[in-house]
Amino acid sequence: MWVEPDLNMPGGESLVRQLLTGKTYFHKKFGVDVNIGWNPDSFGYNWQLPQIYKRSGIDYFLTQKLLWADEFTKFPYRLFWWESPDGSRILTYFPHNYAADTDAQYMARDLAFWSESIYGDDTSNHRPCSSLRRR
Repeated sequence: MWVEPDLNMPGGESLVRQLLTGKTYFHKKFGVDVNIGWNPDSFGYNWQLPQIYKRSGIDYFLTQKLLWADEFTKFPYRLFWWESPDGSRILTYFPHNYAADTDAQYMARDLAFWSESIYGDDTSNHRPCSSLRRR
């Protein structure tokens, strides 16, 4: 996105414009198409965000805010498919700690731990995320 927005209050059109502006900038400046949504410090999440991201060419989402210290509500997942009401889904990841770096070793451990719950225990069902059908 062009700036890191609140993801709860703005309307869908505003979020789509953020994505369009950010993706256009990266394409012009670096010659790449961004496919990872990264909002590390949002205070809310629109329940249609997977649909907005997916239809904007985003396949993955990374944020750190849900793991911020909350003694009453513990979010149980770190790596999961986040699905919006229309059925669009994106692979979503919450790193280990709100204030920590995104470390490849921690991410690999999380993937090893959570992959069965995402893909099942039958390895023939495993497929790379890039091969997922776009909706």
